[in-house]
Amino acid sequence: MAVSRWMPRFIGPLVLVAILLTLDVGDVAVALRRVDLMALAGACLAVLPTVPFRSSRWRMLVEAGGAELGGMEALHAYAFSIVAGAATPGRLGELVKVGHLRNRGVPASTALLSVSLDRLFDVVFLIVVGAGAVVAVSGLRSPWLIAAASGGAALSCGAVIAIVLSERGSAVPLAILTRLVPARWSQRVARLLESTAAQAKKLPRRTLTMCGVLTALTWLATYFAVYLCAVGLRLDVPFLDVCGVTAVSSLVTFLPISILGLGTRDAALIALLAPYGVAASDAVALSALYLGITLWVVLACAYSLLTPAARAWKRGWT
Repeated sequence: MAVSRWMPRFIGPLVLVAILLTLDVGDVAVALRRVDLMALAGACLAVLPTVPFRSSRWRMLVEAGGAELGGMEALHAYAFSIVAGAATPGRLGELVKVGHLRNRGVPASTALLSVSLDRLFDVVFLIVVGAGAVVAVSGLRSPWLIAAASGGAALSCGAVIAIVLSERGSAVPLAILTRLVPARWSQRVARLLESTAAQAKKLPRRTLTMCGVLTALTWLATYFAVYLCAVGLRLDVPFLDVCGVTAVSSLVTFLPISILGLGTRDAALIALLAPYGVAASDAVALSALYLGITLWVVLACAYSLLTPAARAWKRGWT
C-alpha cells in the first residue's frame, strides 16, 4: 500500500528517461562542459538568500498568529525542513516545520496556518508570473496582454482564496478533507481547519504585504540564478523571459508525479524554450543546472542537522 502511494512519483523520472532516449545525450554533455564557471558560481551565490527570505516570511506568519519565533531559530528550522523535504518523498519538509512549532507548544491551528500560507505565497506568485509567461511564449508579446494575464491570474487566486475562507465556501473543502481521514479523526480535523480558517481572516494586512515582498525577493533571486545558468550556457533568452519560463517550470514541480522535479521540469523547459530557438539538449542542460543549484541550496542547509531544530525533531521521534 505504501509503495503504491509513491508510484506516481516515478512518472517524472520515466518522462526524463523518454526525453533522453529521444536526444543525443552527448549534446547535453557538450552543453554542460561549455558552461561558464563564473556564471555558475554567480548562480550559486544568488540563490542562497532565498533561505533567509523564506524563513523570515514563515516567522512573520507564525508571529502574526500570536506565537514567538526567533530569527535564527526560524532559519535553522526552515533549513532543516529543506533538507528533510529533499531527502524524503512527498512534502515532509512542511511536516518538519509544523512539528517544530508543536514541540514549542504552538497551537496546531497556528502551526498549520503558517506552513500552509508559506507554501501558498509561493504557488500564487508562480501562477501570476507563469500566466504572463504563457502569453509571452505564445507569441502575444504585448506588455498590456502580459500584464492583463498576470493581473487576471492574481485576481482569480485572490477570489478563490476569499471564497474558500468564507463561511459557505469553506464547507465544501472541509467536507472533502474530513472524508479523506479516518472517521475517529474527522471531528478533530474539522475543528482544526475551522480554527485555521478563522485565524487566516484575522491576519494583518501589513504582515501579508511584507510576506508578499519577501516572496517576490525569493523568486527574483531564483530567477536571476537561473538566468545566470542560461548565460553560462550561452542561451540567448532575455531575463524577463527567463523569469516567466522558470515560474512555469517551477510550478509543474509541485505536481506529485516526480522527485525533485525530474522529468516534469525538463519537459516544461523544452516546450517553453523552443520558441526562442533553444535546442532540446540545451533545455535539458539548463534543467540540470537548475537542479544543481537546488541541490546546492540543500547542501548549504545541511548545517541545520547540527542545530537544536534537528535535535528537537529527532527527540520527537524517539
